[in-house]
Amino acid sequence: MSAVMLCDVPLNVNVDWIKTVLSGCGPILEVSRWTTTGLFFVLFEMDSSACEAVQHFHRLVFPGHPKPLSVIPLPPSLLAAPKAVVDGTPHRSTDACDCKPALGPNAGQSLIQTDQEDLPTSLFVYRICPNADECDIRALFEQFGHILQIRLDVHLSTGKRKNFGYIRYEDHLCAKRAIDALHGCVFHGRTLDISFYVRKTNRTSHQ
Repeated sequence: MSAVMLCDVPLNVNVDWIKTVLSGCGPILEVSRWTTTGLFFVLFEMDSSACEAVQHFHRLVFPGHPKPLSVIPLPPSLLAAPKAVVDGTPHRSTDACDCKPALGPNAGQSLIQTDQEDLPTSLFVYRICPNADECDIRALFEQFGHILQIRLDVHLSTGKRKNFGYIRYEDHLCAKRAIDALHGCVFHGRTLDISFYVRKTNRTSHQ
């Protein structure tokens, strides 16, 4: 199996249209839409179908739509939890939501302190394509939970954006799901390197 995520799809495009058009890349097992946004998940039966979908439809321009279509292959690690792909709501997956982190004897600490020390909610995202703007990045990451802040640094001397940034989620589970799903994904031609980020400490490695 293989899967892709479609971003910036016009709101008037439905599941049947996606299934009809992308079926030329190979047999489709499931197409699901992320609520009412322009975000779709397509699960193919064959491993090669996702690559074909990227080659044929990435940057496709819809008449009258301001942004080209983004077709992003999803890593095999995400397919290990097919519910996250099939129902189109990875942040509502039963397995993910039922995972209660063990806080240990210091569970009585404030939530702010816990988030900062034990359960990081921020991500360090490396190898961001300079052509991807904040809206593109938000559309990619906000499917996994509410984003509190996106920070994209720039070079002071040139004003050009650096190839990394920081994303802060409302809670740890959202951040973890984003890492599990998007670390190693190709986004705008660049393979993303994503890890947890905690202020005043070295960022932890991807798990």
